[in-house]
Amino acid sequence: MEEIIITIKYTNAEVGLLINSLVMTCTTQIPTEDSGHWKKPYEQLLKDLKNIKNKTLDFKEKGEDNERIYQAEKKTKTEPGPCD
Repeated sequence: MEEIIITIKYTNAEVGLLINSLVMTCTTQIPTEDSGHWKKPYEQLLKDLKNIKNKTLDFKEKGEDNERIYQAEKKTKTEPGPCD
């Protein structure tokens, strides 16, 4: 079977909803003959989404840190005086 990669755009809130739904799905106790193997793809997707969520939070925090540094540097710079 050929693997196809598809790009889908979600907001941070939507990723949170997906994670919440997958947590509920993965924690549901359903008696089946396959001993819970049906959960494996859902658990992998949950793991991947949590990783994405953590990376976006790290990226956002770094962006906010960079903005604070930029604003601080901007305030400390002085305008050049007139040439004599």
